[in-house]
Amino acid sequence: TSGNTYGLYIYMDDISLVAANPTIVMDLPNAMCSNQSISDLSPYAPLPNGSFSGNGVQYSGGVYSFNAAVAGIGMHTIVYTYTDNNGCSQTISDIIEVGPIITVSAINNFICSGQQVSITASGADTYTWSPATGLSTTTGPVVIASPTASTTYTITGTNSLGCTASKLVHVFITPPTATIS
Repeated sequence: TSGNTYGLYIYMDDISLVAANPTIVMDLPNAMCSNQSISDLSPYAPLPNGSFSGNGVQYSGGVYSFNAAVAGIGMHTIVYTYTDNNGCSQTISDIIEVGPIITVSAINNFICSGQQVSITASGADTYTWSPATGLSTTTGPVVIASPTASTTYTITGTNSLGCTASKLVHVFITPPTATIS
């Protein structure tokens, strides 16, 4: 009884320690284009043997996938439901933003040798042009083309979500016409 002047003893019997559930997160891509998909969501599952749900989530052959075209444009909550180490059902969620498919537009042009033409692209937020030959710049929606030979340019447009599209535009050099007088 050393140190116990009150004559009290505390006995503990049958103590169970249960591990606390750690904070679990699901880290899906923040954004996708509407023509993209995630063929297997399982790498994003924090624990195995759960199930996914939400707009665009599909289940086939034992595999959960996400189809952005099925989900549609907008913000979508994807929910993962699983059983934790204590046998309790838990849910976590993450949000994917689905952006539209972009289309880059520009028209073909015919110019005479030594002339230039302004080419305008539309449908995206940023643009890159290649090859650089005969162009005033390789970025932006408007370029001045003055090639010395007929040239095909590739315009790649990108929107704020990273969705890209490309378009070929041709600048044809028309041969001079001879006039006989």
